[in-house]
Amino acid sequence: MAFGIDKLTTGGSTSVWRSAMYRVPGKFTIDEITIPFSQAIAANMTLVVKLFSDDGNTSYTLATINNTNYANSQKNITMQTAGIMCRNNFFIELRWTGTVLLTVALPIQIVASR
Repeated sequence: MAFGIDKLTTGGSTSVWRSAMYRVPGKFTIDEITIPFSQAIAANMTLVVKLFSDDGNTSYTLATINNTNYANSQKNITMQTAGIMCRNNFFIELRWTGTVLLTVALPIQIVASR
């Protein structure tokens, strides 16, 4: 059985998914996020990844995933976040803007440290 998230259509509309808010007591840093895909990155596939911290008060645009930035047709993208500092919680947002279906497979892996 396969699980994933993606746009409902391949038209030009934007689709957005936000994760649940993950609560972590005390200060911590997000070091990297790995997103797996069901298919290799190809032309007209675009996904913007953002991280929100501390009740959504601070946001960080992490990457635009497309075949220009990831030209080797990867199916797993690991983004180094340069140690984004969080105090209480975080969640991620995925925003599809491409015209070709791009399916995010699960699980998305998030590496954090104290």
